[in-house]
Amino acid sequence: WGWNLGLLWQLDPKFSIGAAYRSGITVDLSGDIKLKNIAPALQPLNGGSETSSRAHTSIDFPDIVTLSAAWHPSSRWTVVIEGEWVGWSSFQSQTITVDQPVASAGMGDIVIVQNWRDGWIAKAGTELKIDHYWALRAGYAYLTSSVPSATLTPANPDAPQHNYCFGLGYTRDEITIDLFYVFALFQDRKVSNDILSGEYKNQSHSFGFSVGWQL
Repeated sequence: WGWNLGLLWQLDPKFSIGAAYRSGITVDLSGDIKLKNIAPALQPLNGGSETSSRAHTSIDFPDIVTLSAAWHPSSRWTVVIEGEWVGWSSFQSQTITVDQPVASAGMGDIVIVQNWRDGWIAKAGTELKIDHYWALRAGYAYLTSSVPSATLTPANPDAPQHNYCFGLGYTRDEITIDLFYVFALFQDRKVSNDILSGEYKNQSHSFGFSVGWQL
């Protein structure tokens, strides 16, 4: 469970300032761990060539603080700039607890050291209302990296990134439909650590939509 709080100040018909806070939340996860192809010499200790156990962990997702300003140069155009702080330092370590550890097979509790640091995001975007129903949107965001070189892994090859965003909105009566596409280009990053040293190159494509109904 978490909570959000937002404030909006309309300075005049063309300018507004907003602030928002999103609380951190803890998410509990559970699942199965399975080991296969256990060495023949260890199979008598594990009851065969495979063994499994339930396991669980939790993740503390961060607080987020956002400040933004909007300008409406005309009834059709909106321009927004935004700054966001994300408390990724909540990711210090993660413990995966194995309910039925098997020491002989090397299956036991796992501690993952993360030592993430807080991050910042700078955003700018614009919306053009084509008519009463349709709107086009475009934006850009720059994200700092929160993962230090010492704990960077292929599981999350994070780096400072540039996000290029495009959207389309449709509103009719009480229904609103929004579509978006984001291209994220990560800066090349070379690290040397005890996990997996190397040079990381990464990019991603994201698509999404939302549907809203106003009472």
